Amino acid sequence: GALRIGSRVMFYVQAGVVPDPFVSTADSMAQGIGAYNSETGDLVRTLLPGSTYMEIGGRFFVGSYRRWYVEGGIGALRGQSQSTGKELLEVVLGRSLPGASGSVQIPVEGEVTAFKLAVGYTSQWKGRWFWDLSLGVLHPMSSTTTMDIPGLSGGALEQALVSELDNYMAEVYAGLYLPALTLAIRY
Repeated sequence: GALRIGSRVMFYVQAGVVPDPFVSTADSMAQGIGAYNSETGDLVRTLLPGSTYMEIGGRFFVGSYRRWYVEGGIGALRGQSQSTGKELLEVVLGRSLPGASGSVQIPVEGEVTAFKLAVGYTSQWKGRWFWDLSLGVLHPMSSTTTMDIPGLSGGALEQALVSELDNYMAEVYAGLYLPALTLAIRY
């Protein structure tokens, strides 16, 4: 949804589900620029497909025809995996996890808050229909990652391991700048 104020300012709220092809593409880019290794990529590809996304932002239109704009927003991405393998988490953390064999599945949840800055172009299509094209950059500002290790029941060891995973993912996200290409049709 969007609310235009005057001829130059527009505020918007958008929400949706993150599709697997987007996660795979973003992960390939991040690994390609050396932001993280393939094991971390495996964790990202397990956690984020199907996650929910919500963004609040604003646009400022420039130029005499008000077709070009600068856009900024804050978005929250929340994902949950019921099937993250213990072996994968052990590789990511660089330590063995207590409990059953390496084939145990550990539920992992993650939430990332990111800032988006973009430039774009809008054009009227038919009547009140418009299409928008923007190119920008997403930068995660904060993240929270949790997991529930079977057999540890929230004790001190589990809390320490969860904290370790959370700190690891926060470090990964802190150095991540992802390009964002958006094509939208709005009314």
